Amino acid sequence: MKTANHFYCVKIVDEKKLEVAYQHLNTLHLHHFIHLILNNEQHYFTPFQDQYIYLMPYLQEDNHIKEMKIKTYYQILAYLHNHSFFMQHEEDAFFKKQYDDLFSLIQSKEKMIMKN
Repeated sequence: MKTANHFYCVKIVDEKKLEVAYQHLNTLHLHHFIHLILNNEQHYFTPFQDQYIYLMPYLQEDNHIKEMKIKTYYQILAYLHNHSFFMQHEEDAFFKKQYDDLFSLIQSKEKMIMKN
């Protein structure tokens, strides 16, 4: 989505429980993740038809914003696992989807490198 001054990314999800996990991450004051934008009711997720949408800044490579490296992603997850005070139960399918998404990202980056 483009406004007069910025680009934004609108994401659609099926469940709102991801918002709770995001709020827990915010309590840790980590600056490694992209911050979501609050709606007018001060919530991150907005009901949309039978789903929810959220808004975040769109990161463009030509703006020289560093892409978070896979190693850093896992370091942050390990830190959260060892230092967080909240419990979050996720189904195995959630982690499988994360793995598949990361693997797909790695493959697409490798293809881009091979083309150049």
